[in-house]
Amino acid sequence: MRKTALILALVALLPCGCRRQHISRANIKVVEDAFAEAEAGRRGRDAAVTAKEVESVLGPPHRVDPPETALRDVEVYRYSYHQGANTFQFHFLNGRLIKIESSATPPPTAEAETKS
Repeated sequence: MRKTALILALVALLPCGCRRQHISRANIKVVEDAFAEAEAGRRGRDAAVTAKEVESVLGPPHRVDPPETALRDVEVYRYSYHQGANTFQFHFLNGRLIKIESSATPPPTAEAETKS
C-alpha cells in the first residue's frame, strides 16, 4: 500500500517540469534487445531489465498504471509511452520487465519499398 501511494505521488509530480526524452524507434529497440537478452539468459543468471533501466533509455513514462494485484508481496504495473499514433506498453512484475506490447506499425523494409 505504501509503494502504491509513493508511485501515485511520483506520477502526480511528473507534469511539474520534467523533460521527456524523445521516444524513437532506436530507443525502443534498445529496450527490446535488452529484454530479449535477459529472456535468453545472456545477461546473467538472475539479470532482468528493470523499470529504472527502461526509464533511463526512454525517460519517464507518459502513464503509469498502478499495481493490478492485491497479493502482499507482488507488485504488477505498466508503463505506457506514446509516439504519434503508436503506443508502447512495458509490463513489470516486482520491478522487472516481463512483457512488451506495441500498437506500432513496423517500419517499412527495403523489400517492401522496392515492390511499390
